[in-house]
Amino acid sequence: MSGLTKGAKPQLQGAPEASEKAAQKQACATAELALEMLAAQEAFETLELFEALEAHEAEEEEEAEEEAAEEAEEEATAEARAQAEARAQVERQQAKLKTQLASQDTAREGVDHSSQRVQTK
Repeated sequence: MSGLTKGAKPQLQGAPEASEKAAQKQACATAELALEMLAAQEAFETLELFEALEAHEAEEEEEAEEEAAEEAEEEATAEARAQAEARAQVERQQAKLKTQLASQDTAREGVDHSSQRVQTK
């Protein structure tokens, strides 16, 4: 029996080594799977961050375009206002000149009328 025990002992010792190796392999596989899951989660979170950044940049670009459009509209309004003021000023000057010309014509007619009277006398 001692021979059987001696022969059995190495087999018994071999069995724990095999189960230990299997446990190590499983632990490695589990750790590898966990690392892959972490890497996938990190990749997903990185993708989400990039998408959030792109959305933020697009929003900023849209706001900048809206501001530029508002500025262009304000400039166009200011230019139209300036042109309207310039037209109104020209019209006032034209009216003033017409009034002055009419006054001068009236004065000339009066002078001509007076000189005709003097000539007639």
